[in-house]
Amino acid sequence: MLIGSQNLDDYLKIDTRIAGIEMEWPSALINIIDSKNAAISGDGVINGRGKVFWDKFREMNKEYNTKALRWAVDYDCQCPRGILIANCSDVTVKDIILYQPGFWSVHILYSHHVTVDNVIISNNIEGRGPSTDGIDIDSSEKVLVQNSNINCNDDNFCLKAGRDADGLRVNRPCQYVVIRDCIAGHGDGLFTCGSETSGGIKHIVAYNLKGLGTHFGLRFKSTSLRGGIMEDIHFYNIEMTDVKNPLILDLNWFPSYSFPVLPEGYHPDSIPAHWKILLLPVDPEKGLPKFRNIYFENVSATNAEKCVAVYGLANSLIEQFHFKNVRLQGEKAGNINYAENWHFDGFVIDAKNSELEMKNNKNVNPREAEQQQENAKKDALKREQQAAEDISNYLSALYPAQVSEVTPGQNKITVYGIYSGKGSYSLCEITPWQDVTRTTVFAYKTPLTSSPFNLDFDRFVVREGVTYDRTLSKWMIVKNGKSKDEIVSHARYADHIYSVQTLKQGTLASKKGLGGSNAQKQQDFDDLQIKSTTVNIWIGRLIYSSAGANRIAHQYGGRTWYFDRTQTETLDKNMQFCAQRNIVVAAIVLVDKASNCPDTGKLLQHPDLTKGNYSMPNMTTPEATLIYAAALDFLAARYCRSDNQYGRIHHWIMHNEVDDSGWTNMGDNRAMMVYMDTYVKSMRLCYNIARQYDSHAEVFGSFTHSWAAAKGTNYAARDMLDALNLYSKVEGDFMWGLGYHPYPESIREPKTWLDVNAIYSTDTKMITFKNLEALDKWVK
Repeated sequence: MLIGSQNLDDYLKIDTRIAGIEMEWPSALINIIDSKNAAISGDGVINGRGKVFWDKFREMNKEYNTKALRWAVDYDCQCPRGILIANCSDVTVKDIILYQPGFWSVHILYSHHVTVDNVIISNNIEGRGPSTDGIDIDSSEKVLVQNSNINCNDDNFCLKAGRDADGLRVNRPCQYVVIRDCIAGHGDGLFTCGSETSGGIKHIVAYNLKGLGTHFGLRFKSTSLRGGIMEDIHFYNIEMTDVKNPLILDLNWFPSYSFPVLPEGYHPDSIPAHWKILLLPVDPEKGLPKFRNIYFENVSATNAEKCVAVYGLANSLIEQFHFKNVRLQGEKAGNINYAENWHFDGFVIDAKNSELEMKNNKNVNPREAEQQQENAKKDALKREQQAAEDISNYLSALYPAQVSEVTPGQNKITVYGIYSGKGSYSLCEITPWQDVTRTTVFAYKTPLTSSPFNLDFDRFVVREGVTYDRTLSKWMIVKNGKSKDEIVSHARYADHIYSVQTLKQGTLASKKGLGGSNAQKQQDFDDLQIKSTTVNIWIGRLIYSSAGANRIAHQYGGRTWYFDRTQTETLDKNMQFCAQRNIVVAAIVLVDKASNCPDTGKLLQHPDLTKGNYSMPNMTTPEATLIYAAALDFLAARYCRSDNQYGRIHHWIMHNEVDDSGWTNMGDNRAMMVYMDTYVKSMRLCYNIARQYDSHAEVFGSFTHSWAAAKGTNYAARDMLDALNLYSKVEGDFMWGLGYHPYPESIREPKTWLDVNAIYSTDTKMITFKNLEALDKWVK
């Protein structure tokens, strides 16, 4: 430990700058002055033992306040700094711990190319030290501060550039500073710009900062005597917790300190030299500070007292502040006074007292972003409603033409149909990433020359860079138009899927079933003689787009995909156990959130996901569709084999409780028909792949117990099933079943006979174990 002296005489007086003016002042505990290529680093602690100087300051402050000399006490009570780097270049301060300096902790003055890395400063041991700033970067440039943790009683990270007449004389800016990956605990400010601003502060970047319990967060302070231009300052990824004032700007900061006035009884000729400097007059025009072009992105604050406090001046408006994705939560919204031309893109104040005082501003509307977002939401809702209406109209339409059959073979697909009428017609191929009702001109068209027709197509083609199996497509007839194709038939999926092998159909040997098969339940399966089960498969956790250790290669779509061997072999053991006992297995296909998936999760996750445990699969692009199809093809190829080498999947349950957006999600406020359009695509994609390996494969829809009435913002299962039936009717039927969850009205109350909302009617709000007959009646 390096211990600082508590005797002020041990600190040699030097010419320096302190608190914005050049004057004689005690040297610091450690000084690097007029040097190049210097460093301070190493284990251990530097202890300034500054409490004796703090106590001295407090006593002098009491005395000076009674004499109206608050503006002089900081200069007269000469307390040593911790570390001073002055007139230097290429200096590094790294891996040190600094306690209790008498005044500022690290002062970087008139220097350039300085790095402060992994420094811990704690100035609140044995009380709270006054004016014990953390790191002060003063009229310096090209400074990097990173990976540091500061807990002091004043400004933690602070930028300065001189004060009043003396600062304007020196006119040296603080610029090209980066502060990143740092934490500030307690103290006055997380990040402070000022109050010494005379030389200007510009070209600053601060990011990945956390403020924990500081009085202020992002703080800007100056006065009408300081002057200087503060601009091009960028903040992003700033997180503040229990910070009383997250955003504050004050151009009339601390008048009793900032505006020196010589009290009666003092003669100008007999006062200290530094008093004379402080009392020098400032030209009013030069004294006005300018704050402009300051940017805030991804900034958050919680548990604040006042979220925003901005006090400009009538002749110095706060200009061009830019906010993007800023959210401040606290007791009071606050105020903005004397500001001009602010820009908002995602600015939310969540305050109990939500009134934001606005005075003397020009083109400042913090609610602008909220209004834009609200308008955007309204427009999106209108588009969503229109899309749902278009789908409903398409499904219920009576078209004059018909695609009557789609028959895929091993290498070819044959499409049959009929049309009539004047004009030119085309047969369109609709891929899963295309929408029938949202497309104006279809991309994949074949001209029709006669009716009826039967056309052969290659089964495998390249679509937008992807080798694509057209068994997954549906086919539709359109009348060609100059700017828009007219739909004249429903689209039709493949009727009979070509299968590469013949498997025996799974036979249910008893009605005993148990959900969620895994190794821990195997004894239960034997004891209970279980004959059917479900298995959860999180496909995003299995599939990789590149080779790696312990991965299984699989060819699909002209590419090689890779699957986690450990997880796959664990699944094998479970499937083999079931196969050995003739247990019918239904795989529950789950698309996990991207954050839980190692590689392909971002593409598998639906782009509109907002919440929920699982995502509706992303089939909005060829690449995303290919990944989803590759995962399903791997599972079908492995678990639908004639030799049952790895076990058998008989049924495919598509996702989980799709009527509940808390379980399976593709965004907020999605219209049911738009949501169902995606769900049907997912069911069809799995069905058309699984049937290539098992001609008996079936897909099931998964639903909660909510039947005729939707719960909250979710959907009613009956409405979704009615839509599914309609899709099957017009686009070709397929073997789908119902994976319904008829658990009791309350999952915490097993006495299902007490269920109030489960009645013996197909209009019942819920179908539970109490009224399963209602489901049977609807099916029939």
